[in-house]
Amino acid sequence: MVSVERENPYYPAGTEIRAMSFHYSRVLRWSGAQDDFVFRMRRGVGIHGDRDGILHRNVLATYTHIHALGNPGWASALVRNAVAFRSQGTRA
Repeated sequence: MVSVERENPYYPAGTEIRAMSFHYSRVLRWSGAQDDFVFRMRRGVGIHGDRDGILHRNVLATYTHIHALGNPGWASALVRNAVAFRSQGTRA
């Protein structure tokens, strides 16, 4: 379970997300700021201690594996963000 602590394009702040952290790598040296993270792990280890989910523009990079059926709001958020990106008229 993770807590969303910062605004982002996918989950409202204050949301509790059913998820798990599962990874075989680690960050050797973190040079970012605590404000770069969106999630606080309630159990497990994130990218940096109990923090996870780095937000850069509309990309949310995370070690956290989010349980899709337990958090159905992600699908509409993904579509909403794709439509907004397309309406900007830019190409990837």
